[in-house]
Amino acid sequence: MKSGKWQATVRNRAGDRYSESFPLKAQARAWGIELETQFARGGMRDPRAGEIAFREWHDRWWNARIVEPHTLRGDASSIKNHVMPYWADWEGTNPDLRLCLPRLT
Repeated sequence: MKSGKWQATVRNRAGDRYSESFPLKAQARAWGIELETQFARGGMRDPRAGEIAFREWHDRWWNARIVEPHTLRGDASSIKNHVMPYWADWEGTNPDLRLCLPRLT
């Protein structure tokens, strides 16, 4: 890079690209190897997770689903009445389920 930093770029199986820059070549290489290892093991979580509200994530997931109309109607009702009132505006990567479970039971 023109800045003198080294950049590592890794793609996951879906083709999403992850890049990071480092002051040392060895650091960039180590980061790339570690990320590739996590992808190969299936243990990689998208580092951008938590940058969108649950409602936005839900909308993306909902539009990608392929299910029977009856299932869709039942799921829509459950999500509208039992999930969205508590989670719609939540942003983050580690929900504290202890906060909502008493309300859902």
